[in-house]
Amino acid sequence: MSEGMVIPRICGQARGEVPGEFARYGDRGFGGTRASTPRPVCGREIQLCLSTIGWGFLQVERRSGIDRHQIRRWIRGTPADPEFLAWLQALRGLHQRYVSPFALTITGLGNRPSLCAHGVARACLVIGWSERTLAERAGEQRTAMRRRLSKGGLLCPRTSRWLDLLESGHRDYPRPEYHDVSTGSYHHA
Repeated sequence: MSEGMVIPRICGQARGEVPGEFARYGDRGFGGTRASTPRPVCGREIQLCLSTIGWGFLQVERRSGIDRHQIRRWIRGTPADPEFLAWLQALRGLHQRYVSPFALTITGLGNRPSLCAHGVARACLVIGWSERTLAERAGEQRTAMRRRLSKGGLLCPRTSRWLDLLESGHRDYPRPEYHDVSTGSYHHA
């Protein structure tokens, strides 16, 4: 906006107020110049990893064995477990490498047959995706994919290879072991 521009009352701003430099949706009051408190790099990294992988808090809780409230505390600024962060970053790297079935990093279709409904369900379970997430990421219409698979059809070879690579990657990066400070032992969360 140009310097000194006056805007009408919209979204909680008083009529004739000049918007502040850091004004953002959701700010309280009419000042609009409150700078948001910066989140720690670790919290931003966790959020970025979760969005890249396609997981929510419940899914990461199931996959890691760590309470989702603890993960939210890490996002808000409490120092995160470095093993957990390394695990998420490894999975994020996998999903960045194989971002879609059309990624250039998917070379050679391999010698495996295309996935049927059972293979797709298995891969989604291992990756932690719903059918909806799979369809969105694969660029297919969910209902059409479901109908094709329910009639005994197969995924196209390129999508099958992509899903296969992601499934294998998730198997290669199991959840990390955590050190229990109170007992001094290592265990899976």
